[in-house]
Amino acid sequence: MKWLLASSLFLTFSAFAFTDADVKSLIDKTGEDVVKDSKGTFEKIKKGEAPYKKDDLYVFVYDTDLNMVAHPDAKLVGQNLKGKGDACGCLFRDEILNRVMKTAGDTNCKGGEKDAVNYIYKNPKTSKLEFKKAYFKSVKASDGKQYIVISGNYIKEMTECEK
Repeated sequence: MKWLLASSLFLTFSAFAFTDADVKSLIDKTGEDVVKDSKGTFEKIKKGEAPYKKDDLYVFVYDTDLNMVAHPDAKLVGQNLKGKGDACGCLFRDEILNRVMKTAGDTNCKGGEKDAVNYIYKNPKTSKLEFKKAYFKSVKASDGKQYIVISGNYIKEMTECEK
């Protein structure tokens, strides 16, 4: 399975700082579990069970229509997030989907690196807008469908949109 990057690393004044290796390891483990038992894995993610959630590090899953299939925050599950951008207008979810599906489209996302999308998100721990770095991986699940497994960390407090 090929690694792709979106943008999510918590390095700002947190008691828990996770490395890129921690995030990738969580995605790998979750991806393997989704391939073996998607329904059971999604239920565990939604309940915030280990290993899918540990302290501030957690994983979530979209389908290829950008519907939130599994997330420890129950109010997000079932929402369609296609076309919904961050505070600066970056359609980061659409960018992730474009990369997974190998399609192009203007998502208004700036910066980043190869296989990376920088975006801004409200950190629930600080209630501040912060840069994120989220890794993601596409997997074909036990139910025969394709899903996108995502996790990451906050990087730093946001002061303005990238130009």
